[in-house]
Amino acid sequence: MKNIYTNIILTAMLLCLIIIAIKDKNNITLEPNPVPEVVVNSSSEFVQIAPTVIGIKDNGTHTGIQGQLLIFELKGDSKTFTFRGTLNYEDYMNHPEKYGIPIKK
Repeated sequence: MKNIYTNIILTAMLLCLIIIAIKDKNNITLEPNPVPEVVVNSSSEFVQIAPTVIGIKDNGTHTGIQGQLLIFELKGDSKTFTFRGTLNYEDYMNHPEKYGIPIKK
């Protein structure tokens, strides 16, 4: 009697797995995040990180997240900046140990 129930349950599980494997997969297309449009009002709002890389301080008006740098890289051939990413500088300064920077105790 126990074997009959076990066989029924295992058969049902096998059918469920087959249905899941055969089922159509939903194609999800994610649109790329739009590059924030940044207007720099003063020289205190940006910092040069490398010869061709700058960071623009975001106070939350451009992305909604306060305390981060928007990183841009200069393309030499077209003389334009391309968006590369962000850096949460408040977290970097307040918790340097998370980024491998030793702290004095």
